[in-house]
Amino acid sequence: IAFDLDFDFWTTVSKDTVYDESIGLEIYAESDYPFRAATIVDHVVMACTEEGMLYAMPEDDLSNTSLVADIGLILDDMAYNAADGMVYGIYEGGTLVSIDKLTGETKYLGYLEIFSNPLACDENGTFYCNELDTGAVYAFTLDTLELTPVVDAIMIDGQEMRTQYEQSMEINPNNGMLCWTSYSIDPE
Repeated sequence: IAFDLDFDFWTTVSKDTVYDESIGLEIYAESDYPFRAATIVDHVVMACTEEGMLYAMPEDDLSNTSLVADIGLILDDMAYNAADGMVYGIYEGGTLVSIDKLTGETKYLGYLEIFSNPLACDENGTFYCNELDTGAVYAFTLDTLELTPVVDAIMIDGQEMRTQYEQSMEINPNNGMLCWTSYSIDPE
């Protein structure tokens, strides 16, 4: 599930999804708000708007929104860390914050060494991000924020893909795989 920023609704995506610029993607759920970043916390979707408003909604009813707080930040992506029960956000190309899921209180944690806007976290508390305009993926932990290369380049059908525009990462809870979605451009 993802949010279509061009048409302001929730949609589903898969590796075979094709984007049509005239209609966007198929509508999964309508939305009253333009969500920019989201993650899931124990069957509750936490999502932040383009104005920095944090909302919570049941995963099976994404139109049923409850305002948590105005966090005052425009997040690029969010990730839930089940190891410590906190939500984390990334903004301004690599600034990391923790977010209390009940109050919306944020705490500055630091800046990553690369320009990045997607964020994911596995069940052990290891975070993942992608360097913008490349296919490089890195891992880090909260104790140092030191980036460790995971993948030098994302290859699709033998082509190295470079990220562009909005993107998002999440760990698939069913198989532990890191999932990443992005606009991409051919390196030609």
